[in-house]
Amino acid sequence: MGRGDKFAGLIMYFSELKDNEVSLTFEQIESIVGERLCYSAYNHKEYWYADNTHTFPNCWIDNGYKMTYLSLKEKIVTFTKVDTMSSTPKSVLITDTSNGFSFIRKQPTIPIEKVLTGIDKYYSELEIDQNARYLSWEHCYKQFVKAHKKSNLTEEEVDYLSLHLSFYLASWGMLRGSSFLLQKDYRVHIDIIKELYKPTYNSLWSIDYKGLQNQENLNILLELIDNLKTIYRDKRRNIKVVSTDISDILVTKVLLGTMGCVPAYDEYFKKGVNKYNITTQLLGKSSIKGLADYYEANKYDLETVRKAISQARQIEYPQMKMLDMAFWQLGFDSI
Repeated sequence: MGRGDKFAGLIMYFSELKDNEVSLTFEQIESIVGERLCYSAYNHKEYWYADNTHTFPNCWIDNGYKMTYLSLKEKIVTFTKVDTMSSTPKSVLITDTSNGFSFIRKQPTIPIEKVLTGIDKYYSELEIDQNARYLSWEHCYKQFVKAHKKSNLTEEEVDYLSLHLSFYLASWGMLRGSSFLLQKDYRVHIDIIKELYKPTYNSLWSIDYKGLQNQENLNILLELIDNLKTIYRDKRRNIKVVSTDISDILVTKVLLGTMGCVPAYDEYFKKGVNKYNITTQLLGKSSIKGLADYYEANKYDLETVRKAISQARQIEYPQMKMLDMAFWQLGFDSI
């Protein structure tokens, strides 16, 4: 049966809808359609996002609406009228003076619905297992943000934060193979933590996309990255390792787990942002600003999901964590 036949009632509903936002229960949608929704609609969030395998979401997409909230547990979904004035950055040649790299920034080649699906898939894994290893990010970030509200930290508090950071990094694969951290105890991060809490970097804590579009903040962020690498190089002096430098992966994972100011530039995240023309894979001002610009272009959708997750997890997820979740998952799925 074609979409025009099966979902004619729902298509007509959205074509005649005058409200900018509407929430419908699954039962109400079934009443509009005239039959019960399929098993996938009740059990798989992916069914509600645009995909070549089914056309159900086109009922609202073709009529200018986006799904902005979905709960399979509550059996309710919210649709919001799309702002037709929003646009994505045009293709333009970018030269990044922070690393001497030039690239052409193109328009993203992925619909926001698929990005939201990536976030949902990543997040669903956390909901399934209350002791999932990626939850160590939450535990670590929560303690660092809490400590940042204090004027001064005691040595015991710094020691406690160092333990959190060490376990988080271990959970995220940074204490394996040829990593020099494998040869160190958890207190190797003490000087890193003291550097993070310097007043110079106050603007970076839980920074939003607007803050990352500011050149001064980008300069401060790159200065911090360089300083963290210097500290780790000093800690590694007496360790024989294959790598001759401190990786961007390590420092960005540290920053994501403490300040929440930048995604972790690991293999899968870089693969995701590169495949869909989000930004360059090479860590630098232009790459980070590209992420901020992308967030701005899709802020309504991303903020709606971010606020819902933050409320559910009882911790304020930073905006860059949302992009980290999305493009890590999309990069991982593309393998």
